[in-house]
Amino acid sequence: CVTDSGCSEVESEGFCTISLSGEYQGYLTTCDGACVTDSGCSEVESEGFCTISLSGEYQGYLTTCDGACVTDSGCSVESEGDCLSAGGDFNGYNTVCPGACVSDTFGCLLETEATCEGSGGTFQGQGTRCPGGCWTASGCSVESEADCEGAGGFYEGDGTLCREVPVLKRVTITDDNYTVGTDSLFWGTDGSGQTRRGLVQYDMSGVGASEYQSAVMIFDFTDTVDGATFFSGDSSPATIHRVRSDWGAFVDSGAGRVDGQMEVENAASWRHAFYPDTDWLSNGGDFDSQVIGEVPSVPEGTEQIVVQLDKSVVDEMLAGGENFGFIVVGRGVNPTPVKTGGTPKLVLSPLTTGACCTDFECANVPEVACDGIFFGVGTFCDALTVCPREPVPWVDDLTVPSTAVPRYGEAGGNARYEFRVLSILHSLNRALSPVPMWGVNGEIPGPTIEATQGQLVTVDFVNDLRRLDAPEEYITSHLHTVMECVKGPDTYGDAARLSLRVHGIHARAEYSGHPSRTILPGQTYTYKFPNQQPAATMWYHDAAQGLTRLNNYAGIGGFYHLMSAEERYSNVPQFPSGEYYIPLFISDVALDEQGVPDYPDEIAYAFAGEFPVVNGKIWPKTELKAGKYRFTLLNAAGKRPLALSFRLEGGDVIPFHAIAADQSYYSEAVLLEELIVYPSERYDVVVDFFHHRNRDVFLVNSDATTPRISRLVRFSIEDRSGFTAAFEKDGLPQPPFIDELLSVRNRTWVLDETSSGSCGASEFSINYQSFDEVEDVVCIGDVEVWEFANAFGAVIPMHAHLVQFQVLERFPVQFTDETFEIDGARLDAEPWERGVWKDTVACPPGQVTRVIARFEDFTGPFVVDSPVMEYRDKDMKRQFVVAKCDCDNDGVSCDNTEDAWGCPSDCALTSSAFCGDGICQAGDGETCGTCARDCRNKEGSCCVSGGLCEAECIGGGFACTEVAAPVNVACGDGLCEARETAATCAVDCSAVSTNASPYKSNPAQLPTPCHNVHGHSESHHCV
Repeated sequence: CVTDSGCSEVESEGFCTISLSGEYQGYLTTCDGACVTDSGCSEVESEGFCTISLSGEYQGYLTTCDGACVTDSGCSVESEGDCLSAGGDFNGYNTVCPGACVSDTFGCLLETEATCEGSGGTFQGQGTRCPGGCWTASGCSVESEADCEGAGGFYEGDGTLCREVPVLKRVTITDDNYTVGTDSLFWGTDGSGQTRRGLVQYDMSGVGASEYQSAVMIFDFTDTVDGATFFSGDSSPATIHRVRSDWGAFVDSGAGRVDGQMEVENAASWRHAFYPDTDWLSNGGDFDSQVIGEVPSVPEGTEQIVVQLDKSVVDEMLAGGENFGFIVVGRGVNPTPVKTGGTPKLVLSPLTTGACCTDFECANVPEVACDGIFFGVGTFCDALTVCPREPVPWVDDLTVPSTAVPRYGEAGGNARYEFRVLSILHSLNRALSPVPMWGVNGEIPGPTIEATQGQLVTVDFVNDLRRLDAPEEYITSHLHTVMECVKGPDTYGDAARLSLRVHGIHARAEYSGHPSRTILPGQTYTYKFPNQQPAATMWYHDAAQGLTRLNNYAGIGGFYHLMSAEERYSNVPQFPSGEYYIPLFISDVALDEQGVPDYPDEIAYAFAGEFPVVNGKIWPKTELKAGKYRFTLLNAAGKRPLALSFRLEGGDVIPFHAIAADQSYYSEAVLLEELIVYPSERYDVVVDFFHHRNRDVFLVNSDATTPRISRLVRFSIEDRSGFTAAFEKDGLPQPPFIDELLSVRNRTWVLDETSSGSCGASEFSINYQSFDEVEDVVCIGDVEVWEFANAFGAVIPMHAHLVQFQVLERFPVQFTDETFEIDGARLDAEPWERGVWKDTVACPPGQVTRVIARFEDFTGPFVVDSPVMEYRDKDMKRQFVVAKCDCDNDGVSCDNTEDAWGCPSDCALTSSAFCGDGICQAGDGETCGTCARDCRNKEGSCCVSGGLCEAECIGGGFACTEVAAPVNVACGDGLCEARETAATCAVDCSAVSTNASPYKSNPAQLPTPCHNVHGHSESHHCV
């Protein structure tokens, strides 16, 4: 039984269709399908086994490994091996052959069965072809190619409709000054020396040079009056030329007969273009010497011949060049000059093929046979020097990220997921070859987690990054160049460390995505999200110390959609949903000359890519119905702000309603024409396309950040209606706001850059302090106003873990050294910042931005940082601690209401370093003698000497630091970590403690099977 949430087996038909509103697949069917891996395709695999165990790409329920195979003789569904053996082009697993689709509206087109039926056509069967125009001596009719060839006709092409270019005029001129005005043409010289030439002009005004693939003249040699041919013996050959000056013609009274007259007024003759006033420049007509078509010597009894014309000359005539027609000039002597049985027909055959680039090789093929990038019907490879190595707009379909399938439980409810970060080859654009990237469960963006308020979500986050060329081995270095002088890499080197952060989640400190809680290839970290917060669309990304920009640029990221119970179970959607809801994951990318994502070797001051990437594709397209759609707009770029609007082809703006931002719905929907979205911000908007049928609409960015990117997505609006119901614009559900009078403190964060840094260049800072300095303690349950004062020269978005906040206001400020003063009148929050809960706020330069939040439920160290990933990696982040502050100050024991941050006289604060934490803590005195397990590498060599780390030992899974570990392990925080024991911190390390470590490791990747990293199981250390 297949439903919107997936496939389940062992269901009755009634239960499936009625209770589950599903599609019943039939008796004894299963949920298995085809699985495509690097080694090929296998059938009858479950989705989980395919994507996780085989690292494959699941094709869908009940799919097979067969696919469409295109050969010279047509298309059929075959296995890949059989197709290649037959010399065919394999279109991919589970693909189908198109066929003839017939409709009174559009005639006949080649479409798949689903597309044909969706457009109201009648599908003729896979591999069938549309008939086309067949030209014979008796005229033209629509026939199959085989029937046309059997009748000796000229087959114009599939789908053509016998369209003949209208004749404007024709005339035959002779060198004895006769003008013949019948509907036939003569050419050639007879035995007595008389020469005839035929002039004909066609009306080509309704044809464009790009609308046809070939031009032919069809000559009929059957007399339309008495059925006799008009020459004896083999005919004289002739050439066709372009006429270069205008001329006149007439039609005599004996239509269809040979009769002619001496020179006729205003008609062409041998000497005159218009008798008697306008002469030809040369007797016999003014025409180019270039031959554009050759009429062969035709055997007696031939009824029809087809002559190909030079397309370049016809193109010039169609493109606005002079069109005075053509002249047929005979060659040689024949007893009887050749005469046609009617005016030659000019046929411009419609286009059926185009240029197709596959792996940078070009071929002219029909669109259905192109498995690369098709440049459109009528394009030709000879016009392309090489296939482009840059992306091409609007050739990839926009796809909606998949919904994550839990290992246990139910999507949207209490569920446990496994997220494996995998090395993959990903196609950013059909014009480019697939490139190495990292994807969660092999997908970019990663699968969307659907969650419901109050329902626990558990995620086993697995660093399963392996070599593409040797999948049995984990990678030992990063995909991109790592600066090993910044925090994190200065200890771990270029190791591919990961840390999962759900941006906007309200969870315990150990699950909030702290940048120091990282895992190496082969390790797992388990996160638990209670979802005790307002409904919101959040997103997950990587947050590893010093690698955030690189890991996310590699492809890690996806949506986390938290619904209210009402939204999940309602049968009447309040907003467009289902196919009318499209989340857009927007980022950017720079490409090198080979089309591979490129990132500077050093941390860019602020990096912006040259191409937009939406839902994993550069410049995607999609077709939408005429009606309302809900979009989630996520700015997942590293630095680039977006100024987004929806615009028609001509630039006209389509207004839209913003209904939600970051952490809640608006109290009243906001009508906008443009929306500014900074990195990590999310906005939900509703756009109505009802009045824009058969138009293209673009999602456009007008922000001036260089390199500029403008159009992001193309939406083609169909001529059929979609979601047209009204939606609520006010009274939307949201949590109550906080009165500023409840605030117990105003806390200031000054944002600036420092003059020197660990990498010999400027770094960023908050309050001019480093990340490891922890001075800001917030008591649990308190309300505080936070003031972000921006002393830097650009807008800096800011974000705080744990909390949601309201944007209160801004003030202009004047900075003096490291302090500031208010220097102007109050500035209101932007319209899209009001009446809504946020977790990210834009902080303009020279201003202080004020927000208010309540710090509740969870204690421990959290992070305030900038979502600009380059800034964050260069230390624009600080720790703050939510503490238990109900102290009895007895100086004896650390009680349940106390912790070391809030009650330092009762609870101990100790170093985070300990032997067995996987880091050789040289700065804390660890040596190969005191802690061999941390300070000897896998080969057994000692990597520390005299308190200094050996540079060649850092990276590849080994970590060493000369800096003393921070003193940040707090008794009373609910975690038994580092050097804490039951004797030193009973409240955390007692025998009844149930705080298991979120870390798991693959023993094969570690020097010993027991390993402690920021916590451990069974309430004791490895020994």
